[in-house]
Amino acid sequence: MVQKEVAQALSHMGLSLRMLFPDSLASISGYKGFSWHVIAQNPTLCLHAIPPANAEGDFFWESWCLLPDQTVIHKILFPQQPPNGYHDIYDAPSKDNRLPPHLLGKRWYVVIADTMLGWAVQSMLSGR
Repeated sequence: MVQKEVAQALSHMGLSLRMLFPDSLASISGYKGFSWHVIAQNPTLCLHAIPPANAEGDFFWESWCLLPDQTVIHKILFPQQPPNGYHDIYDAPSKDNRLPPHLLGKRWYVVIADTMLGWAVQSMLSGR
């Protein structure tokens, strides 16, 4: 997905691309190789930042979702327990035509972010 489509999805959620990602998506090293997917399932709209299928080590899957009550939730999902804890566990189904196969059939540890700022941007700013 191109930057314009990401900007449109975020705008629909009441968010600004530039506030969440101060640089272009292509120039943020933490998102290198990521694909961007919008999944609209009325009344919910989600933007997913999907890691590449060959991602290794410390990687994540990220989503911003506009919920039916018009609130936006930002989640970061990790394939291993994150060192600072997590809020929930998501056991991805083995089949779901909306998501890439490499995300499916796995356990993901969910962190509900307290900011909408992209996780790779947060990591870069904090020196992680």
